[in-house]
Amino acid sequence: MNQWDKGFTLLESTGALALILLAGLFVLPLYTTASIEIRSVQEEQRALAVLEEEAWLVNTADVTKQPYQSKSPRDIYTLHSYREKGGTTVCVEWEAQNKRNSKKCLHVYG
Repeated sequence: MNQWDKGFTLLESTGALALILLAGLFVLPLYTTASIEIRSVQEEQRALAVLEEEAWLVNTADVTKQPYQSKSPRDIYTLHSYREKGGTTVCVEWEAQNKRNSKKCLHVYG
């Protein structure tokens, strides 16, 4: 065996590094998009919990609270109540992490 055949050449090392960087260029945007969508889903779950609590209060006390603000200053949910024939519709609105405006409603009979 020759003394020069003991490792990778500079060209081989540079090629391997280029392949790793190319793979990273495709994976990084997917990762950031997925993490933003995960946070948006978590916000939606919190909004549904707020909506359920407000609907329960409307059903038991027949009164609505002021617009709800969560403990985190970034997450703001706005509640609206509408009297309709046969009950009350309670809606929660918010702007999610993915910059989409969302709205969920629940109808409470009674």
